[in-house]
Amino acid sequence: MEALFSGIGSVVPFILLIGVVVTVHEFGHYLAGRFFGAGVESFAFGFGDSIVETTDGRGTRWRLNWLPLGGFVKFVDEMQSPGDSQKSESNVVGKPYSELAAWQRVIVSLAGPMINFVFAILIYAVLSMTLGEAVYERVGISRVMEDSPAATAGLKPDDVIVEIANRPVKTPEDVMLPVQYSAEEALLFRVLRNGEYLDITVTPRRTINRNEALDIEEEVGQIGIQFERPTGIERADPITALASGAEKTVNLIRATIKVLTRLVTGKDSIEKMRGPLGIGDFADKLVDSHMKQVDVPLAYRLRGALISMAAMAALFSVSIGFFNLLPIPMLDGYHAILGLYETIVGSQVSMRVQEYLLRGGLAVIGLFFIAVTWNDLKRTGVLEVFARMLS
Repeated sequence: MEALFSGIGSVVPFILLIGVVVTVHEFGHYLAGRFFGAGVESFAFGFGDSIVETTDGRGTRWRLNWLPLGGFVKFVDEMQSPGDSQKSESNVVGKPYSELAAWQRVIVSLAGPMINFVFAILIYAVLSMTLGEAVYERVGISRVMEDSPAATAGLKPDDVIVEIANRPVKTPEDVMLPVQYSAEEALLFRVLRNGEYLDITVTPRRTINRNEALDIEEEVGQIGIQFERPTGIERADPITALASGAEKTVNLIRATIKVLTRLVTGKDSIEKMRGPLGIGDFADKLVDSHMKQVDVPLAYRLRGALISMAAMAALFSVSIGFFNLLPIPMLDGYHAILGLYETIVGSQVSMRVQEYLLRGGLAVIGLFFIAVTWNDLKRTGVLEVFARMLS
């Protein structure tokens, strides 16, 4: 029963997390659509029937729905799912979505993911300005573990890592991120040793990494090195903070592309993916890791939980933004492609074809949701709880 109660406890941080990120995403669509004069039927957080709703002076229904697993903006006559009608709502101020120019619809479709990326940049920038960032004069290796991939490849203490996979290295994070997502896949390191540049190929070893504080296990790539300590911590000025936030966001996008590529090519299993239950469980454990520190004053525990949730919101925002750019019917990438097609060809894809595509997209997303939810149930131990209850 403890696992069930833990699942219930994870609802609050999960709703806060997904609520902020999804609202930001949908607000991007809303602002872009309104800018081009489109009428908005509804702006909803969650799915299903409304718990609370109100209608503004432009006829837009602002809704809080009972299932907090996403949200949506519905423009007048926009087809979002199979069976949607294209008739205009007479009480909504603004023109039908189909009357926007094709290039305008492309911008509206891309506005949601783009504002997710901007939101992540701003979160990282604020954290850099308030908490500061570790300063490194160089990314040097202080220790190489015996019998590790790094030792086998020839990396040595005092080597300075200059590049990895042809990308410059400024912080240890620039090394750790590609290593973690490249298990059993060769990476090219450029290191500086005794004034000489060397190119060394290292293949990260697939390793089960256990985080005791969060009580989670994760399969990652590791090469077996430790880095030199930072020279200090400095708070960034606004320009530097924004640049750092943009760099971190770009690195996350690259990591996401890497993960997706490895899934498609079979180098990783879909079991690594987390769905809503998994994200909720992770958010709950992240908050608990701070709140259960009984020897720490409450104010510091709350501060730590807030900082961790902010960092997780940035990560989740990038993931939501990237996922919606995929060219799968029902997602923003698909609608952008429809707009590009119309811009180039000069005519819309027929409504019949669009409906078939939407049905296919719904099936793909549905299967993906079932798969990741099954993984979440196994990962969180809920399946074991029910098995014991039935036995």
